[in-house]
Amino acid sequence: MIRTVATSTVEPIVPIAITIPQAAEISAIGETRIKRLIREGRLVVYRPEGIRRTLVDLASLRAFMNESRSRPPRPSVAERASIRAAEENARRERATAA
Repeated sequence: MIRTVATSTVEPIVPIAITIPQAAEISAIGETRIKRLIREGRLVVYRPEGIRRTLVDLASLRAFMNESRSRPPRPSVAERASIRAAEENARRERATAA
């Protein structure tokens, strides 16, 4: 005798908001940076009445991650030092020429 099992196609529940530690974990950004982005208004948060946690809007986190992906990479520490040295030399040359 063959038994058949009914399968359900239950879709996973996708949250609309997550906690700050969860946002830090899934984005690979530290909690301190997440909190700074919240203070700067770059992430949307929810503070439901009666709940002590701050919840980060998942759509705003995704938007921030997509926005930061489209920016050119930041120069390395050595490159920034070289740029600063070149700018300082240019300033000195202008000052001595005047």
